Amino acid sequence: MPDMSHLRPLLPVRSGLSREIDRLFGDFFPSFAERETEEAPALWSPRLDMSEKDKEFLITLDLPGIPKEDVAVHVEDHQLTISGERKQESHEETENYLRMERSYGRFFRSIPMPKNSVTDKVKAEFKNGEMRIHIPKEKETKPRKISID
Repeated sequence: MPDMSHLRPLLPVRSGLSREIDRLFGDFFPSFAERETEEAPALWSPRLDMSEKDKEFLITLDLPGIPKEDVAVHVEDHQLTISGERKQESHEETENYLRMERSYGRFFRSIPMPKNSVTDKVKAEFKNGEMRIHIPKEKETKPRKISID
């Protein structure tokens, strides 16, 4: 593996850029920012992948260490919302952490669904810390010539 230690000075720039992108996302999608700050703000946001297949869209989230009972998926107004909580394990007070990178607390993701998605047939499955959300696509309507009587 190549030595990438020369990139360490860029880490603060990267995290600042990440915060700025999150802020811009909230500016363009105000419903995301508003929902996030209601009653219990999100403390972190799980990463996700979204792909398009022939008959569906597939969203995959990594949620290691979170039981499926602590995750909720909602669809409203062509908006898919995934929320939940990763609870921090209790640790002995004598433990002295040298580094702590894992995120704990509430999380929230809101994704605008594509226009050709079938929102009433969304299905979610959870296995081995990975959630997969299947969003079926509407059948494509092809242009057709209409005869005049």
